[in-house]
Amino acid sequence: NCYKVEISTQRLSSNTSGVESLKFKSLVETIPNCSFDVSGLEQGADQTFRIRAGFNGIFETVGCILDLTTLDTVRSVSVEAVTHDSISIKWNPANGATKYAVAYRPENNPNAEWMEIEVQNPNANLFDLITGQYYSITIFAGNDSMFEETGSQPISAVPLAPVTQLIAEPTDATTIDLSWQASEGASRYIVWKMLLPTFDDGGNPIDDGINHDFELVSDMVTGCRLILQDMKEYALYKFVVYAGHGTCVEHVGESVEMKPTINLNPKTAKELEATIDALIWKDLKVIEEELPGITDIVGKIGPNQYHVGDKVMHLSMQKGNIVVRVGGGFMEFNAWVLRHQSSITRFLASTAQTISTKSGSTVTTMVRGTGGKKIEKGSQRIEDAANQSSTSSQEKSTDLQANKAKTRTKLGRSKSIVNDD
Repeated sequence: NCYKVEISTQRLSSNTSGVESLKFKSLVETIPNCSFDVSGLEQGADQTFRIRAGFNGIFETVGCILDLTTLDTVRSVSVEAVTHDSISIKWNPANGATKYAVAYRPENNPNAEWMEIEVQNPNANLFDLITGQYYSITIFAGNDSMFEETGSQPISAVPLAPVTQLIAEPTDATTIDLSWQASEGASRYIVWKMLLPTFDDGGNPIDDGINHDFELVSDMVTGCRLILQDMKEYALYKFVVYAGHGTCVEHVGESVEMKPTINLNPKTAKELEATIDALIWKDLKVIEEELPGITDIVGKIGPNQYHVGDKVMHLSMQKGNIVVRVGGGFMEFNAWVLRHQSSITRFLASTAQTISTKSGSTVTTMVRGTGGKKIEKGSQRIEDAANQSSTSSQEKSTDLQANKAKTRTKLGRSKSIVNDD
């Protein structure tokens, strides 16, 4: 007509001496019913319960043994990966748990029904979710007989929306500016590129694209913009950008094809300078077929200011072409070179000079251009050319020797040293 409930903080399964060696403490006696709620137990602790039947306060000595570990609350829940329609989560194993219940529902709808899945391990994948919809997720630890009621601290997670509005803008012949719309839920972006078959206006292959595959540019872009430099000039590329979170990457992505080209419609002074810097060397490559060596006597003096030999040019752009300021007007760069072809040819011939050195020996040097780099302010030859562009190269050489000055001029790949010793 009564029962006694006792508890031990040792587990019978870990005690090889049997139930007799366990130290029990009585929780309650003379229970008339066959159920009893035990509260105040330590979470995740080993417990052994013993229930003995009695009559008028006298209890049998064997009893029924229940060996278990109280359930601990799930902690440290985190989002491991996210795709456009799924969320992967993980958490630390809870003491006493042999299974877990994962409950989730849309975060912005408190009246929505909880969805639930049961898993055996401390991780879970939630599928068929709505892209961009935040979800509230709670984990409950369980054993063979029950689930704990408290649950983990709820976390918020969102399936990744694919990247959209991917734009590729060429800024010059070797640079492309990539930008895209932020993807909700993304913590990083992954950018890939692939070189495609490319042909020039005459149908000649710039690159056949054979054996080219996608190449990873970066898998840790945290913003929504990436400047790609040192691209192959005028080659056609395909770019793909994916949104990512943790170790997972969504596989919808957004792609775009573009080739680096020269901006023929510059809107700012900086853009104008970059366009002229790119166009002048492109034009010079063509001109060099008629005037071999001209690229070696061209150098940049300052923004939109170049020299060809001892002649200084102030450049601008009109209708997508480089023009040279001439008097009160402008002349196209190619026409300007043709106009001064004779003097340029003479300057090219005069650049091979015989110079006496200290030892009396003879050396021959070639004065070369800067390849697009800015001339140092101390270059006597170019300063004189900027101030007196009508003076011939031979007169310059005579003036330098007459001044008996030791001048070291660094022009691109070679050095010319004039020494009167």
